[in-house]
This record gives sequence, C-alpha cells and structure tokens, in this order.
Amino acid sequence: DHLGSLGLGGKESIFVNLAAIAGPVPGNPEAMMSVNYKAPLAAARACEVLDFGHFIQSSTQAVKTERGGQVPYSRWKGMADFSLARLDDLPVTILYLGLLYCKNQRI
Repeated sequence: DHLGSLGLGGKESIFVNLAAIAGPVPGNPEAMMSVNYKAPLAAARACEVLDFGHFIQSSTQAVKTERGGQVPYSRWKGMADFSLARLDDLPVTILYLGLLYCKNQRI
C-alpha cells in the first residue's frame, strides 16, 4: 500500500532492499525472520503488482558458508534469496556484499 500511495511503480522503478537484522531483538523473537525473510518477499510482491522494473536484494556472504542454514540470520536471508530468485514477473538481482575492513580507520 505504501509504495502505491507514494505514486511509485512502472518499469523504470527499481526497489533496493538494504534492510537486515543480524542478531536477536530482545522481546521480539520473530524480528529476524520478519526483516530478513518476510519483508523482502512482501516488498517484492508489491513491486510485482506495481509493475516495477527490477528488485535488488542485498544479501550476505554468510548464506554461502557451510553452516549457513544453521544460523538464524543466514537462514532467513538465504530463504529470502531463494524465494526472490524464483519470482516469475519481476527481474531480481541478489547482491552478496563483501566484507569491508580498514586497519587504519578501524572500520
């Protein structure tokens, strides 16, 4: 509803999902699943209805590790990636962003 109410949509529109929760949220045991799995799928379905031209999902390298499915963060991100990649009516790109580290800047 919100994307449509903002007047967004059409083949020239691109949705970029950068949202993630990497750890548990006290008092909200469903937060990681909601943000990392349910929300991207809901956004992508809204983009399909609004005829967006593309959906870009930011994922994590953790989904490609040996234990990726055993850790809640990477499990939900991986399930979202899997589901988004199978959408028929919306082009999807899944980005596996690299780890950034700078010894001198401590970031």
